[in-house]
Amino acid sequence: MRWFLLILFLCVAAVFAYGFVRDPNGCAKLGADLKTDLAAIYVPGASASPEANTVAGDVPATAASQAGAGDTAPVATGVGASATPGGTAATTAGAASSAAWNPPAVIPAQPNWVWTTPDRVYRDVTIEKVEADCVTIHHADGRSVVAIWTLPAEIQKELNYDPVAAAAAGTQREKDNPAPAPETIAEEKAAPQPAVLLGETTDYARALSVSKSTGRPMLLHFTGSDWCPYCQKMDAEVFSTADFNRYVSANYILVTLDFPHQTPMSDDLKQQNASLAQKYRVSGFPTLVVVNSEEKELGRTSGYNPGSGPATVIDQLRSFGP
Repeated sequence: MRWFLLILFLCVAAVFAYGFVRDPNGCAKLGADLKTDLAAIYVPGASASPEANTVAGDVPATAASQAGAGDTAPVATGVGASATPGGTAATTAGAASSAAWNPPAVIPAQPNWVWTTPDRVYRDVTIEKVEADCVTIHHADGRSVVAIWTLPAEIQKELNYDPVAAAAAGTQREKDNPAPAPETIAEEKAAPQPAVLLGETTDYARALSVSKSTGRPMLLHFTGSDWCPYCQKMDAEVFSTADFNRYVSANYILVTLDFPHQTPMSDDLKQQNASLAQKYRVSGFPTLVVVNSEEKELGRTSGYNPGSGPATVIDQLRSFGP
């Protein structure tokens, strides 16, 4: 009997050894299950629940396959935690801040402020409203909305100009005021268009085109707005008056050709003005030259006598005839 038990024990040990070599985890689990079953039989109150049978570190096959597939387990988030994937919330916030814009704390103002843009010169400027991409102003000739990017750099700075914010504002404005449908545009182009008259411009070619289409003569105003004392007197006593502006707007296309010393001006505008001064033989300021649509000179007046006022200049212009 003793030999039989010894042989039986050796057989069982051999089976366990073979199983351990083939499958260590399975053998360990089998041993653990056997230990649990024996404990359930011989130890009162021992638990035989499935949870007790789980070996530490043993992962169910389904969970292992899910983890291997790269799935991410849900993560509990506390109060204020962001569930936005990939940092999108931070990126959006960054984009919003880059397009953020604040108007100037105090609306800029200067006495007799002159603004020079590629299209024209605005005199006696006062600001009504500042937006990210444009500014509404009152000036000697009325009220205008001016794109800030066309203004000199120092004025852009005073208006808190930001190209990114301006682009965003322009995009939003297009959304709020969408362009008409293509068929509507085609109808508008097909309809006869009235002649466009200019009040004041710095673009000689554009003024000449309007002059040719309407037969209205051009009044060329050669001036040194920021350094010539007689030009400044003439601006204040003649060009800023309602009587003179009423007369000019009814009879001429006013072209301002400025030669400033301090006011910024584009190279194209400088070249245009210098070429026209040579073309019309202008050597002093202020000088007014009236020319017809064929660029033929009808008359001129040079210099200004302070205190003369608009009536004297209007009479001189009338003497040149059509």
